[in-house]
Amino acid sequence: MSSKRRLERSSPCPCGSGKRWALCSCRDAKSASSPPRFEDFLGSKQGPIGLPAPKFGDFVWDLARDDERLRANIEKIETIAASFSALYCIPSSIPEPSLRNWLDAKLIHHLMAETAAIQMAYGRRLATMYCDAVDSIGRRRLHLASLALRAFLELTGAATFFARRLRSLLVAGISTQDQLDEVGELIRIALLGGRFDWLPFFAGGAQFDRLLEQYAEAKKHDNEPTQEVRQKSPAAFVGELEKQFTLSFPGEGGKVRALYSALSDICHPSVGGDLFFAEIPPVPGVTSRRAEPHEAMTHEFIVRIASPVLIDISQVTVWALNCLGTLGDSLEERDSTGGVHRIPPAK
Repeated sequence: MSSKRRLERSSPCPCGSGKRWALCSCRDAKSASSPPRFEDFLGSKQGPIGLPAPKFGDFVWDLARDDERLRANIEKIETIAASFSALYCIPSSIPEPSLRNWLDAKLIHHLMAETAAIQMAYGRRLATMYCDAVDSIGRRRLHLASLALRAFLELTGAATFFARRLRSLLVAGISTQDQLDEVGELIRIALLGGRFDWLPFFAGGAQFDRLLEQYAEAKKHDNEPTQEVRQKSPAAFVGELEKQFTLSFPGEGGKVRALYSALSDICHPSVGGDLFFAEIPPVPGVTSRRAEPHEAMTHEFIVRIASPVLIDISQVTVWALNCLGTLGDSLEERDSTGGVHRIPPAK
């Protein structure tokens, strides 16, 4: 398509405001005979951001000096962390729907862009959580590690949840508006769902003041202001992760729920991670707490909680992210005669 495409006065403004080009406030900043610049649609101009792959350090390696299996697991975890960092902790830009519409993108191109957006957004966060857990363990901050591991489980479950459902809908095919709406709603929940309305929070000023008023007026949790798109419960994601993990490891049913329950206990404000600081073995008649987590407890935490999450469950993480990538690569478009017009993925 020619980059000289002309915008008519009655055309929708490509800025996405919903107004006609002739009436939009952004018109005076652009020539009506020029296409919108890609830079206007791609968001932040920040330079490349990279997350260096973390290492466990001498403390953790010393804990494993007499445990050959643990040393092998530690090495494997560091390798996975490096792989996640290289694949997903990278800058990326995907055209907004308004730009894709201006470029006359076909429906299949929209679906490719949206599945890529889910893959990159979830991959970036999962890689960050994974690396945060490794870094926190290396610094003997087991409570922080538990928070990162619990979030990693929840988001892996979310990636699995949306990957499985998107795959099911797209494999079945889209031939009606209802089917298209179902896919669109699933994508919106995957990318935009939540309870909190972030726009007024970051906008500040009157919008932020009004947000505070709405929370003050709310009589209970259900009356608080919410976003239009509501996210599913983390419990649904953990259940989905348990299902997928059991399919991959038939003899280890219940492992995901048990690990999630343990991490939830550690992260709970009233239960907390107090056991990490307890003197082991305890002195009779004395309650004693260390300034740092006990070495024996740290060893068991890595063996019984961190390693299963960072090694075994991360295989489901990889499966879900790869599934999203495969969906985008395998989309095809059929015309009314049944002919297949495969759209190759962007290079």
